[in-house]
Amino acid sequence: MQHATLADVNSLVVPETCSVEGFDSPLVGKPLVDGELRGAENEMAKVVAEFAPVIFDFNGDGVDEALAVFYCDGGGVPWPDQLVLVAPGGQVLDAASTADALGQFKGRVSEFGALEGATVNAKIQGEELQYSAGVAVVDGKITVDVKDPLEGAVLSLSGYGPVRFGMPTSDLVALGYAVEDRDDECPATLPSETLKQHGIGFISPLDDQLWELWTTDPRVRTPSGAHVGMSEAALKAAYGDKLQRGELQYTYYVEIDERTMTFEVEQGEVRQIAVHDAPFVDVALPSGYC
Repeated sequence: MQHATLADVNSLVVPETCSVEGFDSPLVGKPLVDGELRGAENEMAKVVAEFAPVIFDFNGDGVDEALAVFYCDGGGVPWPDQLVLVAPGGQVLDAASTADALGQFKGRVSEFGALEGATVNAKIQGEELQYSAGVAVVDGKITVDVKDPLEGAVLSLSGYGPVRFGMPTSDLVALGYAVEDRDDECPATLPSETLKQHGIGFISPLDDQLWELWTTDPRVRTPSGAHVGMSEAALKAAYGDKLQRGELQYTYYVEIDERTMTFEVEQGEVRQIAVHDAPFVDVALPSGYC
């Protein structure tokens, strides 16, 4: 019985999904040569096989197909990557755009290949964030299960989900969690729109490390369930003896291993929560640095 091979992937005909916003690449319908094809009239137009294809019986019919990633570009701005399911002989069974999977214009695969059951684990860089994803085949169609990297995150003494204390601010920018503001009076690294939409704030000097996070958003939870809007009594019940009272009338804090979570309480209700990669300092929140 014949199975799909690397040679099938490297010689397939470029599918119609190699397009963006209704504009097809001039390479659509042409066969690859050794996994690559470039435009004769437009040298910027290209299709290139990325990563080794995963060979597996994705359709469950006893025949191994190949699931591959292609960078497809019609020339100009970078286009999103294409996921292609290839049959023995090089026939394209299905193709899907990573941009469609993310619901964004951009979608570049940065990791691909680890197989768990019938699902290929991947990482896809979107317009701001890098997403983990599971790529599978259901009823002959490629499906991409994209996981929000901030889903289920809590504000803890380590940080907020993948946003961790001690991370260089340049890494936060690269991952899409921060932006740089090079204002002459106070140049700083600030949270990206994505992180702000999750209710998280911070301010750090440029080219520094993350040392502070705060929230005034009632949706954000700590590992003990504390949140903005909860009562002072509920806060005390959540932390018990770990909760200490600051000298300022409205502050409580928890300090472990020289990291501090501080609660600002007004009129018997938590108004703000801040976490610092430093011992407790009794100051108004947030402290910032300028």
